[in-house]
Amino acid sequence: MPADHGGVGWTLVPDPDAVAVIERIVRELLEGQTVSAITAGLNEDGIPSPRDHWAVKMNRAKGGNTGGAKGSRVVRTGFKWTPAVITRMLKNPVLLGWKMHKGKPVRDAQGAPIMCTETPIMTREEFDHVGALLDSRSVENRERADTDALLLRVIHCANCGGRMYLNKQARSPRDLW
Repeated sequence: MPADHGGVGWTLVPDPDAVAVIERIVRELLEGQTVSAITAGLNEDGIPSPRDHWAVKMNRAKGGNTGGAKGSRVVRTGFKWTPAVITRMLKNPVLLGWKMHKGKPVRDAQGAPIMCTETPIMTREEFDHVGALLDSRSVENRERADTDALLLRVIHCANCGGRMYLNKQARSPRDLW
């Protein structure tokens, strides 16, 4: 690690192929495309998702096991880009070159984030601009006023972390009347 970045330990170097994909995503986002449209374009162009990227770099098979119903196993031949993956990736401070642990920046004795690279992918201004753009386009999740459910804001999706809601389905055609 260079002296101006602490001088202790090793430095990481961003993968140029991954950086090119991130730059493409940011460019398309700044051009006005939605995250869903960017996702579709990456999948159409066969760009490996972050989960498959390293497997491709190491000449290994893409895909792998995912959770299915309890006690079952689902094997995928590859993973697709999703809007959630792109949003989570673009809001991750590791793009600033910060060392992270359990989702939080690792800090030095003065409270400043510790750098893990001397060549961050984004500047603070770029990172804040992209974050603000994503926030401005997100759907506002207001409090539900149409229910008095006791478990409101208690049960969350294990996959995305979103709030779960009761969705009663009609049991017979007569229930639709």
